[in-house]
Amino acid sequence: MPRILLGLLLLLVSGKIWSVSATAPRFLRAAEVAPVGEHPPEPGSDLFEESPLPLITRRPRTADDVDALHATALLAHARMLMQRGDLGNALRRYQRAWRYNPAAVDIMERIVPLAFQSSVNRKAEGYRYAVIAADRGLSDPQLLTQLAVHLTRNNQPRRALRLYDRLWKIQQNKAPHLRWVVQHVEMGRLCLLLRDPARAVGYFEVVRKAIKDPDQFSISESQLKRLLGTKNATCLLLANGFLRGRQFAAALEMFEKADAGQPNPALLAFRRARVEAVRENVEAAMQQLEQYLQSGETAAGTGPYTLLHRLLRTMADDDRQAQERLQERLETLYKNQSENSVLGTFLAEHRRSQGRLEEAESLFQALRERQSSAELNRGLVNIYLKQADTERLYAMLVEIVADDPQLASLSGLPQQIVERDEGDVLDGLIEHTTQDLSDDAETAAHGAQAVAVLAAIAKRFDAADHWFATARRLGATQSATLYSNWGRRMYQAGRFPQAVDAFRGALQIQTKQDNHPLLYLLMADALVANQQLEAALDAVRKAKALKPDHVVAHSQIPWILYRGKRFADAKRQYLAFLDKFDSQVDNEQIRRICRQARFILSTLSLREGNFPEAERWLEEVLDEFPEDVGAFNDLGYLWADRDIHLQRALMMIQRAVAAEPDNTAYRDSLGWVYYRLGRYADAVRELEKAAGQTADGVILDHLGDAYSKLQQPDKAQAAWRRALAVFEEQDDTQQVESVRTKIQNTDS
Repeated sequence: MPRILLGLLLLLVSGKIWSVSATAPRFLRAAEVAPVGEHPPEPGSDLFEESPLPLITRRPRTADDVDALHATALLAHARMLMQRGDLGNALRRYQRAWRYNPAAVDIMERIVPLAFQSSVNRKAEGYRYAVIAADRGLSDPQLLTQLAVHLTRNNQPRRALRLYDRLWKIQQNKAPHLRWVVQHVEMGRLCLLLRDPARAVGYFEVVRKAIKDPDQFSISESQLKRLLGTKNATCLLLANGFLRGRQFAAALEMFEKADAGQPNPALLAFRRARVEAVRENVEAAMQQLEQYLQSGETAAGTGPYTLLHRLLRTMADDDRQAQERLQERLETLYKNQSENSVLGTFLAEHRRSQGRLEEAESLFQALRERQSSAELNRGLVNIYLKQADTERLYAMLVEIVADDPQLASLSGLPQQIVERDEGDVLDGLIEHTTQDLSDDAETAAHGAQAVAVLAAIAKRFDAADHWFATARRLGATQSATLYSNWGRRMYQAGRFPQAVDAFRGALQIQTKQDNHPLLYLLMADALVANQQLEAALDAVRKAKALKPDHVVAHSQIPWILYRGKRFADAKRQYLAFLDKFDSQVDNEQIRRICRQARFILSTLSLREGNFPEAERWLEEVLDEFPEDVGAFNDLGYLWADRDIHLQRALMMIQRAVAAEPDNTAYRDSLGWVYYRLGRYADAVRELEKAAGQTADGVILDHLGDAYSKLQQPDKAQAAWRRALAVFEEQDDTQQVESVRTKIQNTDS
């Protein structure tokens, strides 16, 4: 019941006479109070039909007042939902109340426990909010440990390290124990990841002491084994950390301890050589390294030979002399260790780098006869490319493409091939492939496929189409993977009809029904990009028919409708998607798609002019993902554009820009909220940065507005005219008229 009506009822039943003076509150003067002992006259109409008079505050509400009031209403709603047992929606209200007034909602007391409750099961959200709470001063050791591990697993090392640091400060005066030591291992590892070896050394020193004297840390023998890990791997981590931090004695000690887990004298000698090399003790480093080189060991990969090269450069007068000595040493070693494939590969690559191509080729081929590898293939391709030997390059590509249809294992070499001699090498390969068609059909098919890939990389699409069709015609065994990979390549090149054709080919060949839904969805993407909306929808429906619960297939239908500008249908389908899948809170893929659905629904609501609904969808994103910078930007911009909640909008957009400084859309939003706040110089600064990166009509329009406010009409006109050109090209009549009006008003 409204508070005003309750007050009037109390007056009527109190049995006391109240005199209503001219200075009494207005709502009392509006009611007739009956004298004692008399019944009030029957009113001609309901006493309370008259609308209540507005409450006039002593001062206007500030933005903080509005936020606090909104948070209070959300809290009341949350409590009511809790009483009804609607815990999921109660969680949403608590989350939003916290966002508007963090002081009113304790994350750890309300949001996190509720998110982790089994009947709610929103653990991912619980972690997100718990991490925020931890950043703001959480001090529970067990929870801090759990959150730090969670952040490490989710590739947030800097944030994880902050939590470990807080944990360390909380526990530093307590008796050391195994868990405390393990935390130091993890803190040191994170420091190395963040390229801070000096800091890592401090943490690792505690672990080293615990390994040397476990009793001091109350660590039992079995616990020590767990701490050391398999083959004393922890010692190896510490050793490398100490070496990077230039703590040489500690590094040597830990390398020796690591070797005790699985003794390998040669490998230990190499590790000692590394320490001496960093110490710049070249002679000692060479002595230790020599033990490894003579052993024929391969466990350290090519690292020892790279170290040898480095040491020889230090000892030689110039690089040429160092290269000669390295060549001589490698050749001598390989004579005695011809089965050492690691040494052989390093030697072959060194020969190639020194221009000894025939010797390098001979060794690469000999090594390939034992066991082929991508590294050996790249070495030979490099040699044949350097020699412009089309015939052998072609033969090599035919071998590679048989197992690697897209030549992906060659890394950047295909690009070098198509650019070499302004395309002459590719022309030679095409000519050779044409001549080779009369030979073995399978070899010819592989050659055609290799040339098709190279032609596509060179953007010579007529040739690419011809040779891919030739490969299809000649191939004795048709591969669905070959077709689908080609479809992806054509899609990325913007050749959508060819992509559709390739995906259809894959579907015709593919016998495994489980792969059909994915192929239909890939084809649907290509169809909608080619403006074939109905065909795209039909492809998605076929994917759904094969796999009714395929979440991506369900999400593709509204996405295709949105791409096809069938906005009302898209909105209806997105709402149906959320209705079907939004309750599945423990599936990460579904959560990502639901988040994207809400972003698009916000855009669709804006198109309808429904600002509250557009705002609500973005608020729902932030409920679940409280640090989503995209939602920060979009909601902040929406508010700025409507000239409301400007301080909150500024804070949110600033966070988005801090997270992605090069994002022009975020820069535009920041400039626009500065404009709304009357900070025009700041607006120009940000909008100029955004306009310098992209010719976006909206950004240029905003920049013109900001120039105009700074009384710089010439710059404003220039920005508006650039914006007008963009809008005219986009056929955006509403924006065209708006900008033309600004230009005309400035001219006059």
